[in-house]
Amino acid sequence: MTKNINGKKVFNTAKDATNVAEYVVSRLVDLGIDHSFSVPGDFAFALDHALINNPKLNNIVNANELNASYAADGFARVNGAAILCTTYAVGELSALNGVMGSKAENLVVFHLVGSPNDAAVGKKKQVHHTLGDGVFGNFFDLSASAACVSAVITPENARREMNRVIAEAFKYRKPAYISVSLDGGNRPVTDITPDDIDCSYLKTDSHQLELAVSLVLERLSKAKKVVAIPAVKLDRFGVTKKAIKLIEKLNIPFAIMPHDKSVISEAHPNYIGFYAGLLSDTNTAEIVEDADLVINLGDALWSDFNTSGFTNNLDLDKVLNLGPLFVEDKKNYLANVYLSELLDALLEKVKSINYRPKYSRISIQDTPITQENLTLKVLYSQILKFLKNTDNLVVETGSSSLNMPKLPLPEGVKYHNQTLWGSIGWATPATLGVALASPNSRTILITGEGSHQLTLNELGVMGRYKINPIILCINNDGFMVERALELDPDPSYDDLAQLNYKDLPKAFGCNDWLTIKVKTNQELAQALKEAREHTSGVYIEIITGKYDYGNALDFFNSHLKEMYS
Repeated sequence: MTKNINGKKVFNTAKDATNVAEYVVSRLVDLGIDHSFSVPGDFAFALDHALINNPKLNNIVNANELNASYAADGFARVNGAAILCTTYAVGELSALNGVMGSKAENLVVFHLVGSPNDAAVGKKKQVHHTLGDGVFGNFFDLSASAACVSAVITPENARREMNRVIAEAFKYRKPAYISVSLDGGNRPVTDITPDDIDCSYLKTDSHQLELAVSLVLERLSKAKKVVAIPAVKLDRFGVTKKAIKLIEKLNIPFAIMPHDKSVISEAHPNYIGFYAGLLSDTNTAEIVEDADLVINLGDALWSDFNTSGFTNNLDLDKVLNLGPLFVEDKKNYLANVYLSELLDALLEKVKSINYRPKYSRISIQDTPITQENLTLKVLYSQILKFLKNTDNLVVETGSSSLNMPKLPLPEGVKYHNQTLWGSIGWATPATLGVALASPNSRTILITGEGSHQLTLNELGVMGRYKINPIILCINNDGFMVERALELDPDPSYDDLAQLNYKDLPKAFGCNDWLTIKVKTNQELAQALKEAREHTSGVYIEIITGKYDYGNALDFFNSHLKEMYS
């Protein structure tokens, strides 16, 4: 469950900081962030020392900066915010893809970057990690572009700037970029500004709020068939419980899109299924698209993978978008309306619409346990039976992220995926972050071997820090999703080096893990039974057919024109 960190002080370790680097780290730890993800570098030594010396912080040293950024992304999904620390240029630029993904997915990641000494900058010295031209700060704008707020922290501005950075990051739920020089980081803070975050940034413009409430009530009064589509941003902005209350008070149905899976439990009585264009559940698309009013609750995306290749047939004029910071319909755009306050106001004023169309819930039939070779259909059926209601399920971009959303999850399972950014390789390090943020839950990773190859060295970090996920690595002899998304399924660039996947955990120091390779239904059933009883990490290599795309990928393969036109 997301802790919903909101810039509110949990601890007060900043008062003990002896220098700028310690102060910066302590301000973030005081928000309730108890893990950081980093790759050390000499320009970042002041920050690195501050990370390891803070008594309330556990610093994780990752295999590389990109992995560290993915791990911070995973941690932020559960904890509400994360710390990432890299060095100037070579480190921060290596992490840039992952941080940009966190921006796309509305995750608060504080990216701390150690920069060269102020003296070297002033004298325009030729130093390492530069282009040798005496120019510094030329990478600042690149890293800042992956954030919603950025700052160069000095002894003279540390308190004032950290107040601003924290406030902006939580306002927009996006990353923040914080640069601290090596010598500046070791100097004491001289800024005397109070350590108080201006919470007025969370306040709605009262006139705009009044207009927004009137607009919503007016649209509701003219509609009989109202459907909600809750977005994952409800979790990101900490308003999921209020959104559920609104759905229940209105007594209207809600459908879930792929990006937003598990934001509200599919076991909820008002749930009417999976909505994603022509891949929607039986009669779900009909209910949604026949509605008089569709409340986009939290700004769900009408993107390619969220709509099954733009195959939805919803008249967007019917949509009322209640975004995290705005309200919008075809005629109106109201800015500075914070969803939390809007929901509070609506819960006081709305009346039940009592629209409950008939919907037949999807159930996954048990598949026979045989010695036949595995298919994706059987695989996903067995995985669903394996899940428990406290699990975190991390699903890599690819065949699984396109096939899994349609399958009904048990109540309480939290689903994590990068539907929008879609950077392959994200899921393995993200699993580390999710597991660290939820130590009392199982963390299960489903990944294809192609994506896994990009970041599998993070297994060594899991072994070092005794993180014990359950990893299901689907080996389908290449980049399956790439094969499915083009007319020719056999270009050589979709072939991969063939690794002995089940031997990887031992090679990376995960010596007490259970490792199994399975090819048949029966072997998978036995492996999952052993996994259920094993007390440390589990790694199962699962062999499936090279062209066994599954229902969703088969669909995308037959709708390439819609996807790319």
